[in-house]
Amino acid sequence: MRNLRYYFAGFLSCALLLVLTAAVLPNTIQAKLFKSKVTIHNGSTIVTIDGTGADGIINYNNKTYVPLRLFAESMGAQVKYEAASSANGNVHQIEVFNQLFLDKLRLSDPGGYVTIGNLAGKEGETITEGTIKINKDLKGKIVRIFPIDADGQWGNYSTFVYIDNQAAQPPKAGEVRTFQTQVARSPIESYRVSVEDAVNKFRYDPLPIDFNTKPLFGRLVPANDSGPFIKGKIIAYSLDFYNTSGNTVVVDSTPLYFVVYEEKEGVGKGKLVYKEKITDLQGKLLQGEGYQATLMWNQTTNDGKPVAAGKYLAGVEIPEKISYLNEKTKTKESSQLKFQYGSLFSLEIKG
Repeated sequence: MRNLRYYFAGFLSCALLLVLTAAVLPNTIQAKLFKSKVTIHNGSTIVTIDGTGADGIINYNNKTYVPLRLFAESMGAQVKYEAASSANGNVHQIEVFNQLFLDKLRLSDPGGYVTIGNLAGKEGETITEGTIKINKDLKGKIVRIFPIDADGQWGNYSTFVYIDNQAAQPPKAGEVRTFQTQVARSPIESYRVSVEDAVNKFRYDPLPIDFNTKPLFGRLVPANDSGPFIKGKIIAYSLDFYNTSGNTVVVDSTPLYFVVYEEKEGVGKGKLVYKEKITDLQGKLLQGEGYQATLMWNQTTNDGKPVAAGKYLAGVEIPEKISYLNEKTKTKESSQLKFQYGSLFSLEIKG
């Protein structure tokens, strides 16, 4: 079994090298179709690959090459492919997840949206990465990981779970992807997974004493760190927005965006580098009721290109005034959404 595993890893490396080499060479190669059947003996399982038809096996320089996806999936592995683009250095990206790796995905949410595992990070500190299998559509959803201590008590959930490149390539059901996160690791016995609405409705009753701006109150704070940030790491913010008017209001449709600008010395906002619509704020809000969201940025532009090291301004963008119906007075009103600490945060990315 061990020899077969080494053979599998070596064969994949060879096949992967062929794919990547062919992608960057300036000229084509000439290979011969090599009608064959490949029989794989994997323990008690025997799998035959038919290379006589559409899934042709080829011979080049007296070496035989089997299509990578066909071979990997025949061994019970899953293959993820990303076409070459400016976002990945114009090199085709191929990831192969073998069954031993996938067997470690054991944590699922109650709704069956995802299964996660391979949690890793610095020992005794925090979990920073893992692998996720998407079982259902995650549009409009967010994944959270909760640490559980020895007494069965739930700790504070992960500040974020960012499925790699999720903004440019939204995750699809059936995919296996890696993710970045930040969640307590020690002294933790186990973890639980939850999938929730990305923009979550929440109510404080009574309102915290520091929610003292009326009629609308907002708060934006860094979720994981204030920086400086290492290139490629996720930058996250927590957003709260509440009705503090004392009455029930019905908010008109109001777009809310997460934005990132270059920061210019002595000027403030420079070039817009990233903009993502969070939601349309709308509908009835009781006194103390509002929305919560986690905003995440993977240090790329909207077309997926990594940004340069430097200083940026990140935060939320919303119309100057929000219109709503005051249900008590039956009058139409409008007001600014005032943020406790401001709507933009300065951050620095180190090279």
